[in-house]
Amino acid sequence: MKRRNIIFTLLAAAGAVLFVLPLAGCKSTKAISDEISAEKVEVIPKVDPLAVLDGDSAVYFRVPVADHKPFVKSLLLSNIDGMADADAETIVNHLDMICLGVGTKENPKRLQLAASGSIPRIAVKTALSEKKGWTKFTDPVTYYTHPGTKYQLAVPTTANVFLADDASPLVENYKTVLGSDTESVITAQTDGWNDEVYEWMTAPGSAMRFCVLRPQAFLARLLGVDMRFALEFASGELTAVKQDDTAAGGVPGDAGYELSMKLVFQKARVVRAALAVLSLAFGDRMQATAENGSNVLQVSGIHVSNVTVLDLLVE
Repeated sequence: MKRRNIIFTLLAAAGAVLFVLPLAGCKSTKAISDEISAEKVEVIPKVDPLAVLDGDSAVYFRVPVADHKPFVKSLLLSNIDGMADADAETIVNHLDMICLGVGTKENPKRLQLAASGSIPRIAVKTALSEKKGWTKFTDPVTYYTHPGTKYQLAVPTTANVFLADDASPLVENYKTVLGSDTESVITAQTDGWNDEVYEWMTAPGSAMRFCVLRPQAFLARLLGVDMRFALEFASGELTAVKQDDTAAGGVPGDAGYELSMKLVFQKARVVRAALAVLSLAFGDRMQATAENGSNVLQVSGIHVSNVTVLDLLVE
């Protein structure tokens, strides 16, 4: 299978649902809009997609779509031949959060994706039809498969969408979380996480946040530096850089992101050596702090290009 951006895979599948209105075929846009308006109004709890992912992934990403629309939109426009700008805009306007779990100790290629948004039922019915190659089965949640992708798409409600090789564990996690509270927005700590990681990943903010529970290979790809020092975990955030902001190393056409990161090493004595490696790679533009005797190194001010970020999320 062609290498595809992981988030793009989710958006492409969800996109078939979300921009169905302008592509509805024999039904007019007005007719479908009338059907959507006629749907029974009900309050559906929007489960935090991070709480749906299994707790054994190596890397987790949390992307608030509203604050990263150009990034999310670029995934579509660069990976779907012939997609119109307006269609990509429609997709991102219907999603509010994307969360991603990548890899496990046993299976480094396992992908789990969960998104929250607002998806009209009639759009699901029209877009994911047999006529368009989709196979539907219900158990009791509705799943969809397509010969063009190895992933299952599960749409338990109009508020959440899940995608994975096997989406049933995400659906079961969803049911568990949904039954644990009655709030309109529900969050639950994923099994296997410590409190510090959970609090970091669920704190409000506009940055793209991540945590790495098996950091070595991931950090080498992110930083372009292979630090051979044992890490317990890493967490960080990517803040979009304005196009004209060159202070963080931005370049025309690829303003990219400013990276801030916390590295927690297994042994405090390697922190100084790790700092030396990073300083050599990034020079004066990087800021770093480390307390004497601590195994924690905080770094910031590192510029990361859009291309680098996209490549991190490639299967």
